[in-house]
Amino acid sequence: MSLYAAESKIDYTFGAQSFGTGALCQVFTSNGNMPSTTMSDLVSVCAVDASKVTVTMAKTGSANFHVQLTGIPAFGAAAGKITGNVINFGTTVSTTDADAAKQIAMVEAGTAAG
Repeated sequence: MSLYAAESKIDYTFGAQSFGTGALCQVFTSNGNMPSTTMSDLVSVCAVDASKVTVTMAKTGSANFHVQLTGIPAFGAAAGKITGNVINFGTTVSTTDADAAKQIAMVEAGTAAG
């Protein structure tokens, strides 16, 4: 999927999790399937709002980067699903599968993953 400088956004909502008002995000280049230690220039804006993280593309291309949140209080993951959208020129072009069974589940703090 093509992403366009200043016109493409990717947003993810992390269920009922709230990252707090001091949350910051950093964007790193990819090193295979994991983040590198080099900041990426593919994203111009990375915004955190409660449980939602939105990145705006700085360059036209693909989403080959990793987002890391910092400055959040102790992380107590709340139960819920991670949902997301890809938006090009104000139109949603890709979204999370509507079938909740196919969505990524967050593990609630104090419970076993499974």
